[in-house]
Amino acid sequence: MGLRDRGRRGRERRRRQDRGQGGERRRAFGPSSIDDDGIGAVGPTTDGSQTHQRSRLHPAIAPLATIFYLAHAAELLTAFPAANLLWSCNVGAAAICVGMWLRRPAPLAAGCFLLLIGNVIWLLDLAAGGQLLWTAPLTHVGLFALALASMRRLGLPAGTWWRALALLAAALAAARALGPPDENVNFAFSVPKGWSAFGLPLSALPAPLSPWAHSQPLFLTYIGLVFTLTAALQQRLLPRLGFLPPPSPPPNRPTPPNPTSSVPAPRPSPSPTTSPAPDPDRPQTPRTTPLDHPPEDPR
Repeated sequence: MGLRDRGRRGRERRRRQDRGQGGERRRAFGPSSIDDDGIGAVGPTTDGSQTHQRSRLHPAIAPLATIFYLAHAAELLTAFPAANLLWSCNVGAAAICVGMWLRRPAPLAAGCFLLLIGNVIWLLDLAAGGQLLWTAPLTHVGLFALALASMRRLGLPAGTWWRALALLAAALAAARALGPPDENVNFAFSVPKGWSAFGLPLSALPAPLSPWAHSQPLFLTYIGLVFTLTAALQQRLLPRLGFLPPPSPPPNRPTPPNPTSSVPAPRPSPSPTTSPAPDPDRPQTPRTTPLDHPPEDPR
């Protein structure tokens, strides 16, 4: 047998050994198929399933969003009572910062939904002649843009709409319990001036609805319905704009055997048998060997 035939047979034997001892699985989950942070396979798998890759945020996004939030919070605390931090837009901004720092898509997406509704209320307040703070665009515009970019990277979890609704309810309850009635944070105490409980200006309200124009429970019910429908619409439309769900976690990858180690394991040597200890009360019969008796003379 020539050297060429011997090398070809050796290669064929190694290929058969790879196929018989998990070589395909090793190629699917080898070191080349793992991303640089050790989480998630980025190469193809043998079963055809989708691979998992952990999305990352730019390291400057979370500090920049926190600076925007703290700058606006500092201005609010210097000019207004601390209860103004419980406005839905400020609560949503805080949830966004927490989601960015922890790399968690659930608080990030819920805060983004809440901030979107807060932006609408902010624009309506400005249209009605409300005061414009110079740090307000940092949260309503800058931080909101950062939240959209981060949610596109981390993903939009299912059920974000009801998490945002629960966050709004918690902010409303806290404003009702802690805030002064004069500030009317989150409209927890009365219907805002110039508006009715049906979400219409008082000048455009029909006459039959005038008796309920200042009903606070009716106004809160209206806000809850509008927010629920808006959040559910966001949950439905945002995936069509590229905001996909978060990637699924990677499967458990078993450690494949090493096919190159063909040396069999050494067998355990049998333990030597030991004779029982002699009884001291029993007389011992001496053992004789053929050398103890000399051979007889045949003559």
